[in-house]
Amino acid sequence: MVSMDKNPYNKNYFEYITCQKGYSKNPLLRLSRQLIFSIQPLFRALMVKIFLRPENLLDVGCGTGRFVYWARKLGIDAWGVDVSYYALSLSSPEIGKWLKKADASKKLPFEDDSFDLVISTSLLEHLSEHALVSTIREGQRVSKKFVLHKIFTDSLFQPRVDDPTHITVKSPTWWHEFFKKIQIEEGSKNFPRWEPGLFLLEKNAN
Repeated sequence: MVSMDKNPYNKNYFEYITCQKGYSKNPLLRLSRQLIFSIQPLFRALMVKIFLRPENLLDVGCGTGRFVYWARKLGIDAWGVDVSYYALSLSSPEIGKWLKKADASKKLPFEDDSFDLVISTSLLEHLSEHALVSTIREGQRVSKKFVLHKIFTDSLFQPRVDDPTHITVKSPTWWHEFFKKIQIEEGSKNFPRWEPGLFLLEKNAN
């Protein structure tokens, strides 16, 4: 099935860009980013568990499923979808049955109001403005409580990355205005923003 994976999120992408190998020529900086990359899924799963408390969740753009793995270890009924056959082929056998091949900008293979939380991490900056609308609305459709987007933004608080698939890198203000433009209001729930680029939407707020 891997040979069918014609999209840009292929072996080169996941080994060179996603794993931080191409983000810096400085070996110490590259190593530090690789270490951060390795612990981020557990850290994010802990934060979600503590502050949003979902019984179940869907990770849209789950990649190799590392966040799904840790979320399930923490007792959350976690599922994931990704557009890349290659990424899914690298997932742990423990979680393979909870991962599905799906395009986030099209209809997801789940019913309305299926999950307490829908989360996307470093997904939306890869999409055109047209695809953003359908992807965000699909997340809203399958969520029954919250949608949390972690977006790579153009700000002082996020390091520069060399990723040619980043096509919508905008300021936090741009994203706030974009949600308003497509008539989706951001949620009012207070929670610690544990990293830059977090945007929380509530299902009953749109």
